[in-house]
Amino acid sequence: MRNYCFFLTRFKAEYGNIEVSEITSEHVMVFLTKVTDAQKQSTKKLKFSMLRSFFNFIKDSFDSTFSNPCDTPILRKTFKTAKGRAWTILDRDVVDEIIFNLCSTVVGSFF
Repeated sequence: MRNYCFFLTRFKAEYGNIEVSEITSEHVMVFLTKVTDAQKQSTKKLKFSMLRSFFNFIKDSFDSTFSNPCDTPILRKTFKTAKGRAWTILDRDVVDEIIFNLCSTVVGSFF
């Protein structure tokens, strides 16, 4: 919760003098780029999601005609989570050998 409040306080400091309805996707892009500079992609996605949730809250609670500035393809693509790499699957024989060697080492240390 503190992270959310801290993040929105920074957003308010940057764009608090502008009407919410006047905030554009360009404003959001500039802010998120500045705030998430040199951070991991997952952190960038988290910050984008928090800001998008904030605007969705405004839309759901106060003004159903409000257009969420985060709902643009370029923002979703820029701040999406990177795909993880595929895991290497070991053969059963390799796993059995690893277990055998590990067990031999552990048992050998007792005797």
